[in-house]
Amino acid sequence: MIIKSFQDRGSDIEALASLAARPDCPPRTRNDIEVEQRKIRAGQKGEKDAAYSIDFFLGLRDEWAVIHDLRLEWQGRVAQIDHLLINRMLDVWVCESKHFSEGVSINEHGEFTSFFNNRPRGIESPIEQNHRHVKVLESVLGSSILPLPTRLGMTIRPNIRSVVLVSAQARISRPKQAFPGVETVIKADQLRSTINRAMDAMGVAGTFLAATKIIGVDTLRELADGLARLHRPQRFDWHARFGMPTEARTLEPVAPPAATPSTLNPPVAASLEKISTSKLATRLGLSSARALLERLTADGHLTVDGAGHALTSAGQAAGGVFIEKSRYGPYFIWPPGLQLRQLQP
Repeated sequence: MIIKSFQDRGSDIEALASLAARPDCPPRTRNDIEVEQRKIRAGQKGEKDAAYSIDFFLGLRDEWAVIHDLRLEWQGRVAQIDHLLINRMLDVWVCESKHFSEGVSINEHGEFTSFFNNRPRGIESPIEQNHRHVKVLESVLGSSILPLPTRLGMTIRPNIRSVVLVSAQARISRPKQAFPGVETVIKADQLRSTINRAMDAMGVAGTFLAATKIIGVDTLRELADGLARLHRPQRFDWHARFGMPTEARTLEPVAPPAATPSTLNPPVAASLEKISTSKLATRLGLSSARALLERLTADGHLTVDGAGHALTSAGQAAGGVFIEKSRYGPYFIWPPGLQLRQLQP
């Protein structure tokens, strides 16, 4: 049974889009806002895919309670649990969803590295992150605000398990020498089989012991409903986050400063026909298309995140166009006369 459904963050994306569209939004701030939007979309994709798989297999089963997007605040600590699964034996699965577009690597020290454009970037361990969520949940369960079920005067204690769900399409590179917890990093489509293996591993004695603490469906629903009522959604003040006033300011039109040889590259003959990044790099005397992409990113024409390069509003205003589908794959085209800022010596 689904107690709390997956909630998308469409309202946050719309709020960010409105903020970026304001006439008083500086180009660099607009670029930061677009990066934030892409991060939200990428994170939501992983959570949404995992939620679909969980709901498909467990959503209609009365012996399981499913809670998505549960945010708990307790004793000065916060737990943002992506997916929480509870069965009638009080087996509790705390699932952390992660979306790695180019995969993730884990070394023998438990350090995680994600990749963007084949470049490594160290990230926080989702295993440790989920352990913190488990600690908060343990404090809540059995507290005065959420008592645990009892039988014959004895409190039935939950068995809490932690798993990290990686999108099914991502590559996971594991260390040759395993460390405790690395086995909890699995692909989202492996969760069902992981739960089944855990049940099979209990053996006869474990199954008998678990059977002695089975709770009723109504008790399970009551416990899960109690957790869902403790949900405290996070509110984002996007104006404060990006240093912008609540109300848009009316800006007087200002003529752009004249280009000077000290600030711009030598002028290139203008043309209505746009050219590829590699051709533009050759015109500008750069060594490669990658070098030009880095310059365009530094100038604010492009932005980068886990999903790749993307045009910013400034890049679109400069005439850049993203071709998503072609015989050559996705690529950018640019006006031949596009100018770049000179690098500081």
